[in-house]
Amino acid sequence: MAKILVIGAGPAGCTAAYRLQQRGHIVQVLEAATVPGGRTYTLEKDGFLIDTAAIFTMSTYHRTWALLRELALESRLQPWHAHTQLVEGDRRFSLRYDQPLSNLLLPCVSLADKFKIIKAGIAALLEPSLNAFNGDDLASIDNGENLEDWARCTLGNTAYEYVVKPNHDMLYALPPCLLSPAFQRATMQAAWGFSLAVPSSGMGTLCRALSEQLDLYVNHPVTQIEYRRHQGVSVHCAGQNADFQGDALIVATDAHSAATLLQGQVDDSLIDTLSQTPYIEYAQTTMTYTQDPWPDETNSMLVPVGKNFHPVNALVLHSKRNPASVPKGAQSLGFYYNSQALTGSSDAELIDLARRYRDRLLGAVAVAPDFEQVFRYKRGLTVPAPGHYRNMTTVSSRLPPRLALAGDYFAHAGIEAAVIAGERAANEVAKCF
Repeated sequence: MAKILVIGAGPAGCTAAYRLQQRGHIVQVLEAATVPGGRTYTLEKDGFLIDTAAIFTMSTYHRTWALLRELALESRLQPWHAHTQLVEGDRRFSLRYDQPLSNLLLPCVSLADKFKIIKAGIAALLEPSLNAFNGDDLASIDNGENLEDWARCTLGNTAYEYVVKPNHDMLYALPPCLLSPAFQRATMQAAWGFSLAVPSSGMGTLCRALSEQLDLYVNHPVTQIEYRRHQGVSVHCAGQNADFQGDALIVATDAHSAATLLQGQVDDSLIDTLSQTPYIEYAQTTMTYTQDPWPDETNSMLVPVGKNFHPVNALVLHSKRNPASVPKGAQSLGFYYNSQALTGSSDAELIDLARRYRDRLLGAVAVAPDFEQVFRYKRGLTVPAPGHYRNMTTVSSRLPPRLALAGDYFAHAGIEAAVIAGERAANEVAKCF
């Protein structure tokens, strides 16, 4: 039995700590914020459950759903039948965001491109099975090409504009020309039978449940690490003037914070790779209404499309996404921004932008929201540029014993990638004892 320290209480850190505790190790988790969860945090406000970043899980989240089953929380997963409209000027095209094959019914996608999509889907099924949330699998097909070039060549221009780009705008808030196509290629294998689900108690459900079983210290930002290869590790939290000692350490923060903490403790080349990991700011605005001004709206998501730049990637009606997240008869709107719209924008300017898109997409009403707030994360999403997955695989393979990293930056920015990274880090550390 060993004593292991974990820095960070998001999905990666909580998962790693939970798995190590199951093996009989003593685990202490240190979290800088006042609550666990990271970007999965759910704010409870006046009867509303406000998911501050992540808003759904996928049927391909096998490890996440397995954890929820272990914790007897699977029954809280409610399907999200994501009726969606793509909005291009006065034209609107309907599809199901939770059913990728419904893209083949879009009239704005050319017949030739629909055949290309089918051909690419069949080809994906014939390839070796890939886990879209496993960094090693993604690294194996990360050949340096960018997503836009790959999609236009493989799927066609209309498929790119109306299928690939809107989907990845929602997931990454970045132009596809900056992304690797590896995640898209891997997810195509799971298009058949794909679905979405949302925990009725909010996206923070998993971390809340895990943290209740852990020795968790919130409001404990770590400021210094001393790693001794054969003598354990020491961690200092300056704000609390507290020191923690352990036999091993898992750093489950973002890549930049990990680089800062591990400076002088690991090879400089690993620090350089981590510190150069590209991130973008992530932000969304939530508006709540105690009485729904749009009771006849049947869609749960509205997505602006077309070749022009759209500062808002999607508007989500949360009463449709997760009915349990709003009081009866109420509505909660979420506006998800393109990262390029955030540069130099104040919260007030982002709220004004959200209001304009609300009026454009849903129709103007005289009723003001009861609550409006912007939720911003400075390092919100990793940018998986071409070569990113190979870089992360190299970092993971070169860490010294009894020291591991965990975070969704090893693969796709999301809960499943974080859970997989947490389990992997726990396994690597456990091997040493």
